[in-house]
Amino acid sequence: AKEDYVATKAVAKKLGIQIEELDGWTCCGASHVQDIDPLAILATNARNIALAEQQGLDLMTVCNTCTLMLREAKNELDRDEVQKARVNNILAQAGLQYKGTTEVTHFLWILIREYGLNNLKAKVVKPLSGLRVAEYYGCHLLRPQEETGFEDFQ
Repeated sequence: AKEDYVATKAVAKKLGIQIEELDGWTCCGASHVQDIDPLAILATNARNIALAEQQGLDLMTVCNTCTLMLREAKNELDRDEVQKARVNNILAQAGLQYKGTTEVTHFLWILIREYGLNNLKAKVVKPLSGLRVAEYYGCHLLRPQEETGFEDFQ
C-alpha cells in the first residue's frame, strides 16, 4: 500500500522518529496461508523477525494483519521450543536464525505509547476542526487481545 508507506515516512520524519525499511522482507501471508500450510507461514513470519534480529532492530509495521501474523508467530515460537527448532531448521537454509529478541509493534502503537497523544496534538499544523470522519484501524490491530496485547477492546 503505497499510500501507507508515503504517509508513514512523512509522519515519522515530522515527528523525528527514525525508521529503517527491512531489506529482504516478505509478505506475512495475509492471514490465509496458515489454513493451508501452518509451518510455512510460521517460518515466513519468523524469517522477517530474524532479519530484524540480525540488524538488532525491533520490527514495526503499518499493516494490521502483518502485526497480528508476526506477533502470533513470535508468541508461538517463544512458547514452543519444538516449533522453534523446526522453524530454525528451515531458516538455516537461508543463513538465518529466530532468537526471539525482536519486539513486534505497529506504528499507531508507537505514536500512542511512545510518542504520546499530547505530543501529537502539539505538532498539529492544520487542525481538521469541523471535519466529520470515521476511523477504521481494522480488527487485527486489537484482536485477538492475547496476541496483540495493545488494549482490552471489551
